[in-house]
Amino acid sequence: MNREVTVVTPCQHCGAPIEQRRGRGRPKAYCPEGDCQAAAQRERELRRATPGREGALARAEQLYERMESGLAAAIEPLAHA
Repeated sequence: MNREVTVVTPCQHCGAPIEQRRGRGRPKAYCPEGDCQAAAQRERELRRATPGREGALARAEQLYERMESGLAAAIEPLAHA
């Protein structure tokens, strides 16, 4: 009985369902075709390049997201211990 369990999460860009396989590795955040990931990256780059408060806010949001994902990755093994 080696049954794989899949979880469905939405694409972070378009919201389409993405099947995630349990196990090792980072979960997929974007559609497998790669178009959504490239489009999301372009949008983030444009926001960060915007002068003034809008650009500063975009840079701060990106830093927060990176810190949050790093902390989650560091805490996850402790949750399974």
